[in-house]
Amino acid sequence: MKSKLKNNWHLKLISLLFAIGLWYYVVMDKNPTTTANYKNIEVTIRNEDYLTKRNLAIVEPTEPVVNVELRGNIKKLNDIKRSDIIVTADMYGVTGDSAEIDLKYTVPDGVTIVNKSQDKMTFKFDEEVTDKFPVKVETIGELPSNSMQLIEAEAVPKEVKISGFRKEIAKIDKDKVKVTLDLSVITESGKITKDIEVYDKNGDLMKDLIMDKTKATINIYIANSKQVSIKPVIKNEPENFSMSDLKLSKDKVTILGEEKIIKDITEISTEPIDLEGVTGNATLKVKLDLPEGVTLLTGENGEDTIDVQIFTNTEETGISSKRLVKKLSDLQIVNNENNSGILFTNSETDINIDIYGLEDSIKNIKVDDIILSIDVKNLEKGKHEVPIKVESIEGVSNITINPSKVNIEIE
Repeated sequence: MKSKLKNNWHLKLISLLFAIGLWYYVVMDKNPTTTANYKNIEVTIRNEDYLTKRNLAIVEPTEPVVNVELRGNIKKLNDIKRSDIIVTADMYGVTGDSAEIDLKYTVPDGVTIVNKSQDKMTFKFDEEVTDKFPVKVETIGELPSNSMQLIEAEAVPKEVKISGFRKEIAKIDKDKVKVTLDLSVITESGKITKDIEVYDKNGDLMKDLIMDKTKATINIYIANSKQVSIKPVIKNEPENFSMSDLKLSKDKVTILGEEKIIKDITEISTEPIDLEGVTGNATLKVKLDLPEGVTLLTGENGEDTIDVQIFTNTEETGISSKRLVKKLSDLQIVNNENNSGILFTNSETDINIDIYGLEDSIKNIKVDDIILSIDVKNLEKGKHEVPIKVESIEGVSNITINPSKVNIEIE
């Protein structure tokens, strides 16, 4: 019996065909009703131009989707594609930075919605803005030679336009839109192109920003420096005048220029100092006579004028002079209200102090009697050049100091 069943294959085939026919009859002819789920149906945004005209854009959700369950006969559901299910959100009339929008569902005829993941969807908006930011040059490293000075490093373009959502633009540190210049590889004046980098207020690099320029050219001007003496030039000298009767507020300056121009310069002359009609003591401002192509180093008392203290007929007036010396580190600091750290560029630099007056008045004055100070009131963190102040002393007709300014850094 068992063997007959195994060998009776035509009966098995007939049974299979009968089962298939029965299934086809039930499904296709009777076409029963059932349900089907459709997930991650994209939500279409209507009236997006309404947002655009108001410089608004959707920031959340970035990819709005919903899930839908439909009911219908099997044949109809099998024919439905995801694109046949349309879900829309209308942006017309929205205000503020967020809105809860009704979702409109449209499905093909012959099917109904049994279930949907949501009837409303919350959208968040932000304003699209464009702001201008100055492009700054940040230097790192040092020039290969101590005699080289960076005179200028300017970025072109000087500013860049950055577009994006207002909240993102507000994160930008306006002082950190920059190009970086490594001085250690710079040997001469010229140009170099660098990427413009934008950092937020936390110091993190911001990427994927919309910028009208992504690169900037840095124009670099390098000059050589050299310290030289100042030579006073006198005209209309009074009788019995001696160069010892003349005191300069500084006797040396640092000059800048191309190596071929400054290499043979050992001194810089003043413009003629006219002593006609000068009697007793006087202080004159005298301009330095700088050769063509030569400038003074700024930041080291680099004005192109100096004070000249003149004493004529000293025997008649009885005026004497005396030089004392202090260190920069001896300076008093006043109005340091925040107790900030103050660093001097070179705290061991000498300050030459020349005092003038009657011999009996100045002969006993000691260096500790001279009070020098700098005022740091309202100065922010960073590097500054500040004047040195000197307190007057009874019996002293005049006091000159050299240098008269000092470079400091406030931490």
